Amino acid sequence: MEKKYCYKIILSLCIFAMTFAFLPRGVIASELDENIPKYQNVSDIPVSELKKIYNDYIDSKEELSIDSYDNQYKNNLDEIHGFAHYVIDNKIVADTKVNQALLDKVALRMQFKVVVEVGKKKGYNTASICLDHSLQDNPSKLEFKNNDPIANQIKQSKEYKNVMANLKKTLKREKKKTYYQTGSMALESIKDLHLALHNVNYCITATKKGGSWHTTMAITDTYNFEWKTWKQTMGTNSKIVNILNNYAVLAQSVGAINEYSIEARVKKII
Repeated sequence: MEKKYCYKIILSLCIFAMTFAFLPRGVIASELDENIPKYQNVSDIPVSELKKIYNDYIDSKEELSIDSYDNQYKNNLDEIHGFAHYVIDNKIVADTKVNQALLDKVALRMQFKVVVEVGKKKGYNTASICLDHSLQDNPSKLEFKNNDPIANQIKQSKEYKNVMANLKKTLKREKKKTYYQTGSMALESIKDLHLALHNVNYCITATKKGGSWHTTMAITDTYNFEWKTWKQTMGTNSKIVNILNNYAVLAQSVGAINEYSIEARVKKII
């Protein structure tokens, strides 16, 4: 009985081995792997690959028709969630609540990358740089020096010229060799600055050397995306206006767009 039982086990193992041997190479592995996502976390996906996945997603669907923010908000939210469903359903990343939330942020940021590119084409380079920098978690402080383009924009603004004209009058009466002044101003005369900075604080230090005053204005601001101002500036560009109308509030609420500090130093001899 024991020998007969052993023969049956050996025969069964042989049949299994022969069946496995005649299967096409990779079939077993593919069946095992087909339900395993390529990545466990969204953070593991390279940025370049994530952009390609998003573009593939856009190509895979028809463009959503948007009429108004109030009437279409639910559909727009579904549109953002759609990217997460696409990535998870295609086994690109594991199906977790954390990944779903991160993919929603990615989809929102991709929408505002479009705003950045259109802004650049319209000549709003400073505003586009500042918006693009906000499309990340914990953006670092942006610092601009006197020779950076934004410093030249500030020098050309009516608001800066007014402050410096008043400062010049004050310095004519100043008896000391150094002077210090603080204040605030709304940069509205140059649209690019208006979109990027707008209401700023400043601190002026002035040192007299010979017969001239060497001044440095340190301008500080906290960047917060003013989507309504962008909307007014974009005018008739319906694609950008739709993005701003439908996604700006949501993007800020979920942390797709984040605040950060800005400092610009502008020097002038008067």
